[in-house]
Amino acid sequence: MIVDLHNHTSLCNHASGNITQYIEIAIKNGVKYFGFSDHAPMDYDPKYRMNFNDMKNYELDVQKNKAIYKNKKIFFIYNFIISPVYFFLDDKRTSISKCLL
Repeated sequence: MIVDLHNHTSLCNHASGNITQYIEIAIKNGVKYFGFSDHAPMDYDPKYRMNFNDMKNYELDVQKNKAIYKNKKIFFIYNFIISPVYFFLDDKRTSISKCLL
């Protein structure tokens, strides 16, 4: 079984290609489980993240391709890797990475 769940599209501003192209290459290479993980839009490090206005199109484009390639396992998430960022939880300074588990 071949798994590839960490793929970014051009919406992240540091990759190229579109969702259909990625899926076609994955199929050609025998990938069984394929996932998109574009960086979530945030007011942090915008040159490596999708824009808030792109979220709906990202979701619709993946869903459209999931319907076309319905016999393939295709997933998508929003990648929230941010570091080091802290916030207060129960009056204690807590790393956000501990809260996203």
